Formats: sequence, C-alpha cells, structure tokens
Amino acid sequence: MLDHTAKFMYRADIDGLRAIAVLGVVLFHADLGVTGGFVGVDVFFVISGYLITSLILRDLHAGKFSLIEFWERRARRIFPALAVVVVACLIAGWFLLLPFAYQTVGQSVVAVTVFASNIQFWRTSGYFDPLAEENPLLHTWSLSVEEQFYLIVPLVLCLLFYLRCQMRIGIILCVGLIISFVVSVYSIEMDPDAAFYLLPSRAWEIGAGSLLVFARPVSNEPIRRLMGWIGLCCIMYALFYYSPDTLFPGVAAILPVIGAAAIIWSGFPIDSKITYSGVNKLLSNKGLVAIGLISYSLYLWHWPFFAFHRYLFSESPGVPVALTYIVISVLLSVLSLLYIERPFRERKWAYNRRRIFLYTGLVSLFTLCAGIALWQTRGMPSRLPSIVADYDMVKGDETFAVQDPSKRLVWLGESGKSCKVMMWGDSHAGVLKFMLHDICVRHGASAVAVSKGGVAPVLGWCRVQSDGPIFNEKNEYAESVFREIQELVEKEGLEHIVLAFRWGYYVDTLHRTGNIPRPVQGFPDALIFTIKQLEGLGLKVSILLEVPIFEMHVAKAVALHYWHGLPLPHLSSKQHAQRLKNYLPVVQKIRDETPNVNLIDVTHCLTSENGEVRFMDQNGVLLYRDEHHLTKTGSMLLKPVFEKIFFN
Repeated sequence: MLDHTAKFMYRADIDGLRAIAVLGVVLFHADLGVTGGFVGVDVFFVISGYLITSLILRDLHAGKFSLIEFWERRARRIFPALAVVVVACLIAGWFLLLPFAYQTVGQSVVAVTVFASNIQFWRTSGYFDPLAEENPLLHTWSLSVEEQFYLIVPLVLCLLFYLRCQMRIGIILCVGLIISFVVSVYSIEMDPDAAFYLLPSRAWEIGAGSLLVFARPVSNEPIRRLMGWIGLCCIMYALFYYSPDTLFPGVAAILPVIGAAAIIWSGFPIDSKITYSGVNKLLSNKGLVAIGLISYSLYLWHWPFFAFHRYLFSESPGVPVALTYIVISVLLSVLSLLYIERPFRERKWAYNRRRIFLYTGLVSLFTLCAGIALWQTRGMPSRLPSIVADYDMVKGDETFAVQDPSKRLVWLGESGKSCKVMMWGDSHAGVLKFMLHDICVRHGASAVAVSKGGVAPVLGWCRVQSDGPIFNEKNEYAESVFREIQELVEKEGLEHIVLAFRWGYYVDTLHRTGNIPRPVQGFPDALIFTIKQLEGLGLKVSILLEVPIFEMHVAKAVALHYWHGLPLPHLSSKQHAQRLKNYLPVVQKIRDETPNVNLIDVTHCLTSENGEVRFMDQNGVLLYRDEHHLTKTGSMLLKPVFEKIFFN
C-alpha cells in the first residue's frame, strides 16, 4: 500500500471535479447545449471508486476495517438526502401525476429502496426514451450501480486480506476491469440498455478509480500538469461532442473515465503536503469546490423538476424556466447539505449506529410500502375524477390470438375462407387489426396480419450499417415473415399486401427529435427491394403513408386537461402535410422504381371540417392512445379507405 493512500487526505480539486461532473449532468438534462453531459455520471463513478477503495484499503491495512461501520458510513452519506427526495417525489406525484405515471413512480420507489433502480429501468425503458425522461426517479439508477458495487467489493477485499493475497489485489482489480469493459463493449451490440444500466458493464468505470489506489505519484511537474490538462480535455470533449446518438458506454466511455482518472492521478501529493498546480489548481478554486460540496444533493434535486415539467407539458422547459429550475435545485441542495447531509454525517442526528440503522429501516419500510401500494392500486386512480382516470388508462386495443404459435401470423375475419389480403408492419400495422377484421367479417372474407413494434416490413436494410445481433435478429424476423408470405401465396392464394409503419422511425428527416432514434442508412433502397420481391410473388403492394402524429401523448394530455386545465392536443392538416413533405424524396423514388405500388393517405379520415386532426370522436372517445398510435375507435375511421382497396 502506497503512503499517499495510507495518509488519505482531503483534496479540494476532487470536489472541483465533482462540480464539473454534476454541472455536465444538470446542463444536459436542461437542454442547455451540453449534449454529452450524461458522461458526468461516469466521472462520478471514477471519483467514487478511488475514494471508497482508498478508505477500505487504508482501514484493512490498519487492521480496523469493519463491514458494519462501512455500511453505516454509506447509509449516512447516501440515504438521508435520497429519502427526502423520494418522499418529495411521492408527494408531488400525488398532485401532478396521472395513475399510470404514478404507478410507474411507485415501482421506481420500490426499486430505489432496495437499490435496484438500474435493473428496473433496464427492464422497462432506455435512458433517452420519452417515458423515461418523465420519471422523476430515473437518475437514481447510478446510485444503485454504486451501491451494488460496494456491496461486493468490500467482501472481496476482506476475503483477499483473509487469504493473505494483499499483493494481488491490484492484479485482480485489473482483470475484473478488463472483463467488465469487454462486457460493456459486447453489450452495446447485444443489449444497449443493459450496457447502460447494469453493473457488469459499468463496474470497470468504478474499478478504474479503484486502481488509482495503486498508482504512484508522478514526481515530474511538467508531466503532472500535462496529465491534468489532457484529462480535462478528454472530459470536455465528451461533454460537448457526445450526444444521445453516441453508442454508450462501451468504447466511448473511455474518454471521460481516462479523463477523470488522469486528473485525480495528477493531483497525488508527492509528500505529506498537498500542493495544487495546473488543472488541479483550477479545480480547487472556491466556486467549483462549493458546487462540488452540494453535488450529491444537486444531482438528486435537479432531475425531478425537469421530469415533472416534461410530463406535464410534453416538452423540455425553455431556457428561462430551465434556469429557474436549476436555481431552485441549488437552493434546495444547499439546504440539504446544511440540514440533512452534514447533521447525519457528523452524527448530530442519529448519533449512534443503532439509530441510523433504525431510521434507515423505518423510512425504507415506509417508502417500500408506499411504492407497493401505488404499484398494486395502479397509481390510486380513486384520487382523481373518474373522467380523468378513464382517459389516462387508455391502452389501445386488445390482441388477436395467434392460431399457430410457431408462426407470427394473426388470422382475421371469417374462418375457413381463403386468405386474399395481408397487413405487414410495425406497431402501426398492429393497431389496424380490428379494422381489417371488421372489414373481412362484413365481406365474408379472411385476412392475415403480422406486426412487431419497431421493426419495419423490409428485407435486409439493417445490414447496411451493422451486423450486430440486434440488427441480425430484425433481419431474421423479416426474412421469416417473407417465407410465410410465400407459403400464403402458394397455399391460400394471397393477392394483396399492405405495408404499414411509422415512417419517421426509419426515414431520416429534419423533423426528427432527440427522442426518436436515428435510423440506419439505406432504408428507401431496402423498402424498394422488398416491394420488388413481393411483386415478384405476384402480389399487389400498397403502402400506408404516415398517419398524423401529435407532438404530445394524446391520452395523457386530454386527462391532464380535465384535471389541471392544461392545453389539449393540437395538430392541423397543414402541419401534417408539412411533415409528409419530409418523405417526398422517398415517395418519389418509390413511384419511379415501383410504379405499380399504391400509396395510401388516410389523413382525410382523421381530419375535421375545419382542418384540424381529430384526437377524439363526437362521443368523447379517444382516437389516439399516445402521440402516433390509433385506438380501436381511431382505426375504424380508416375502414372506408381500406374497404375500397381490398373489396372494391
């Protein structure tokens, strides 16, 4: 063990580094130009790994390490401020959130209480998904990663000391770091959400900080300064040049991790006295240190404001509002530091171990019970007027049973009739099943539908950019559907197929927002290739143009209108027509290369006489269940168009 860790001393520059990290995260969430601010979490991981591992090894070498004492310190450091924020979100949610969102918060509270937030968000959503951005507890995932790491590492280090393997700790940590990094890179292709949220793909970042414990101070002053500046440049590059489109963590996480590690390393004291120079001197200034001291509370407090805002208004706050939220968060963080964090850490409150564990247990039990209650009651809809709860609980249509479990086809209409028509696409095709079924029943015919969310009805387009497992899975799915289409042509005499999908997910346009993933290249060519393959089977091919898309979740907006008087959804036919112009180059390419294709525009079916796109019918029944998916009632409005196409 090196002397600089045995004589563990406070370093103001690390608080300054914390300030850089938390400011990056806050400004990213506020949409204030720091497009890669999410890497601030990675900087926090490195800092935490260095500090906590230093403390553990210092006490182990001194023969005074205690697991109970270690977890007591973690409880005093993490739990009080976190508990206050969680309770505040529960209270705010009671007055602001509709049942479905409040139920989701309840699930998050349960996950937070048992330090499994990262697992919950991995299972339910991605970090940059619109629904995730409306969850006021989304940011707690990083706390769960750290706590999971520090449930494991102290036990491992104690075991290694017990086995007298102290000299191999650095090697073992290095091996674990490499394995975790490989898992991170591999998971980016296999499961990006798992790579982002789960400990196995994030442990190497904390481990990089842990390994710093074994680094020797750099005595050459010019090299120390250079290390520090390079580290800061790495972090700044990631903060301003990364974006939600960056594959992360994986290889991209190397820059902020190396940057944070270099800054910490460059500030190692050469003797018993700490002297700052270069970047470390810059980071040790009083302003940054002050922000660093409130960084934990600021991290906790800022996000709920932005999440609740996005939930209520279906958009990010403007600059003045965002800055107001930040100022309020800073004030709350200062109060939290003075009256919550420090009193618990300095044992002014819960002055002994028994009391801190008792308080922690009681508050955890309360939040756990509250979360379970919200989960089981589906967000307590009884607290709202019935009309509000009814609109919020709109989930869309039911599903048809698949006749053959080995296949993906859903049979519609009259049984025993030969199948002449088919619908193929993503979830936009799935919501049209009831409409197609109704048409077939009326005409005594049979049809078949196949749909999978997020997977366009095209062959081979994913290979244009990547051969990763996720893309290969989509290709294999599309190819298997095509084989089933061939069977339908041969056995059922299939004649006509309609391709339906959300154009904006697969065709890159200027209208794209940060919430919509950027598609791979080559989609138009792949679509035309697919059309030609289908026409080669003797099929008539139709393509549904994109249905009108609102800028807000329709069901939620209507419910919030009746509850809080917030604006109703609005979309004019002119706005929709302007959006469709984004796809004109693709449409023209389709017409030029496959002139027999029928392009279906259903805008008029959903437009009122005054030129507004309707979101509910005259009986108050919703036509949309979110921004772009039709309800069963909405899909029925398209019947005249499809009836004419199929049975004219």
